[in-house]
Amino acid sequence: MREATGGTFLVYWISIFLIITFAFLTATLSYMKAYKLNARIVNAIEKFEGYNSKSNDEIDSKLALWSYHKESNPFKDCPPVNGQDPIRDPSLNKNYSYCVYEFKINDHYYNYGVRTFIYIELPIIHRMLKIPIYSETERIYYFKEDLFKND
Repeated sequence: MREATGGTFLVYWISIFLIITFAFLTATLSYMKAYKLNARIVNAIEKFEGYNSKSNDEIDSKLALWSYHKESNPFKDCPPVNGQDPIRDPSLNKNYSYCVYEFKINDHYYNYGVRTFIYIELPIIHRMLKIPIYSETERIYYFKEDLFKND
């Protein structure tokens, strides 16, 4: 009888180990996905030199390809960063949950901040964790001022 209870105890420990291992694997994959998507959003903004309709089209295609989380109100989890409110243009971001911030560095340069989220679903307790990931673009030169200067 002693060996039967010891086997049950061992099965419990193996079950707990497997649950922890798969939870860690799921969290790692979600973390990787959020950072890759964040980098792709930053690359699109840098490629089209700003957050505009062209960069938004590329961002939407990347997010759809990676099946990123959609929400009816994409700006609800976008708090101010460094005193700057996010760009809340519904013509640019219609249904994906990410935030874009524009920062003016000086008269000639600006950059953008991007916040995406890691979504971790816990099926046993029916809960979803939402962890923010933030990064910034390189400096972008502001061309519009130079068009009107007379040299």
